[in-house]
Amino acid sequence: MKDVLTVFAIAIVGLTPFILFLFGDLVSKAISNVWLGLLVSLLTIFPLVISSMFGMLGIVMYVLRGYESEK
Repeated sequence: MKDVLTVFAIAIVGLTPFILFLFGDLVSKAISNVWLGLLVSLLTIFPLVISSMFGMLGIVMYVLRGYESEK
């Protein structure tokens, strides 16, 4: 059960950047002002990059833990 929860958490962390990016894209299209749209895009790209890094780190840690438990 713990493994299922771990995979689920990794999937959520992995999908979060795409959801944030789509949301930011919609907001920037709704806002016709270019500078404001650019600011919103930057605010959505920052969490996107951070959560992507944590997601990849989580996947790597999970895979490494899986290899260690097999030995």
